[in-house]
Amino acid sequence: MKLTTGAGSVDKKTARDSVLSTIFLARADKKRHGVMLEKLNNSYLAKKDNNPTSVEDAVMLLSHCQGHQFGVRNVMDDNTGLETSFA
Repeated sequence: MKLTTGAGSVDKKTARDSVLSTIFLARADKKRHGVMLEKLNNSYLAKKDNNPTSVEDAVMLLSHCQGHQFGVRNVMDDNTGLETSFA
C-alpha cells in the first residue's frame, strides 16, 4: 500500500491498520506459515500487493491457510499437543 501526501493520501486509520497487520504477520510462526509468508513477500515484490489490510484479516489468513485448520489440535509422537499461537 502506497502512503502519499496530498489529495491521494490514505487516511490515518487505514495506514495504521495496514502497518499493524504487517507487523503481526512478521511475528507469525515461520515453521507453520513460512511458505505463505514467502508467497506474500514475493507477490509484493511483483507489485501484486495481496497483504491483508487489517489485523483481523491477517488472523483470518493465518488461521485458514492451507495445511492449517483452525481449532484442530495435532498430536505429536510424545503425546503433547500443538496449538494455535500468534505470539
